[in-house]
Amino acid sequence: MTSEILLMNQEAVVLGADSAVSSRYFHATGFHKFFTLSQSPPIAVMIYNAVHYSGVGWSIIFDEFSKLYEGQIVSVDKAADFLLDYIKDINKNKRYSIDEKVEFSAFEEYIVYFVQHVFGVAQKIGWDTGRLPLSVVIDHAMDVCRREMITESRLDADKTPEASGLNTEAPDEFLAFFEKNIEAALQSGLSYICYKYDVSRTAVELPVEALQGLAKLALLSCLTDWVPEDYGEYCAGLVIAGFDTQTPFPMARDLKVYPCFGGLTKVTEAGRHVIGVELAKSSVVRTYAQMKIVKDFLYVIDPRTRKRLTEELRCYVNMMRRGMVSLSNKIDLDTASEINVLFDRFSRDIPTVIDSALPHWLGNVKNYSANVRNSNPTALKDLALKTMIMVIHEAELGVNDSVGRPLHFLTLTKDKIVSDTWE
Repeated sequence: MTSEILLMNQEAVVLGADSAVSSRYFHATGFHKFFTLSQSPPIAVMIYNAVHYSGVGWSIIFDEFSKLYEGQIVSVDKAADFLLDYIKDINKNKRYSIDEKVEFSAFEEYIVYFVQHVFGVAQKIGWDTGRLPLSVVIDHAMDVCRREMITESRLDADKTPEASGLNTEAPDEFLAFFEKNIEAALQSGLSYICYKYDVSRTAVELPVEALQGLAKLALLSCLTDWVPEDYGEYCAGLVIAGFDTQTPFPMARDLKVYPCFGGLTKVTEAGRHVIGVELAKSSVVRTYAQMKIVKDFLYVIDPRTRKRLTEELRCYVNMMRRGMVSLSNKIDLDTASEINVLFDRFSRDIPTVIDSALPHWLGNVKNYSANVRNSNPTALKDLALKTMIMVIHEAELGVNDSVGRPLHFLTLTKDKIVSDTWE
């Protein structure tokens, strides 16, 4: 794990990070998480959550990338677009010689988490040992999950996976890869369900039609922005920030890049932050990974908790929709369509409803943002340092070695990049 921060105002960008990296397999310190993509204009990238991509270290990727696009990176948006294009082709880049087994392993992990999510919804509906059998609830659960995917990707709920609005750039090689490997991956997912819920394999056996429906739903999930809950631990977080030649103000983009399989790379954008003259756009505060103590200081309710609450409420709204439609089998098609539109609106409005119920959820972030807004580059770096020291002290008091010293900082202004270290 790691702890990182981005502070930005009209004058500067400050990136701050600890130097520890860890996973279920290893732990190390002294790791640098910043890489310069361009000196003129000043643009840098900060990584979190993954020390490599498809087995290739980020320092190698960024070094090769910077040489390939030297002189072409004139803005943060250009840097992000070029970098994503480069990353998406890494598995096909002969310079890296990536084993095809890596792709199947990544695909299998994704499908296991996908199946886990579907069965989690099925359990909420009523599937469990001694309760409703799986055959009764699986179609309902898949419909709820499909609605989740459509809502998060802002697509028409009546569209099919082949319809416009999805990832139309999905290469033919991905579809061939999917067809070849989906059956084995789904069986791995079902085996994991047996382990997680401590049930026999017969308890999770699905009819052929349901298994085919699960495969179609998996395809839809691959072609939208939706990702299974908890699959985020496999993403590589990229924070690209800096200046460009067309405006005096900086900007930043938060990207989450997931493991590539079958030539398809799922990328979700967590945020695009553009500094401007309006008060609401004059400062940016973003935290990444293990920053709970900072989030508790800034917010009454952690944004991640708010997101989980939103997901739970959307799940139950979709379950209510399904129940109403199934009980109202005598209504005409136009009325049924109106019901679906109504529930889609309910689902999309849930974040606003939560904010209305928790009007003071912003906590100290208002005053903190004002401090960010009014700081010069040196003061902005000092503010980032004070914030990161909170995290270091919490980790040391709790004997948590997944966050560690030294702290590294990168300050970007219109004409230069300055690095600094705190021991």
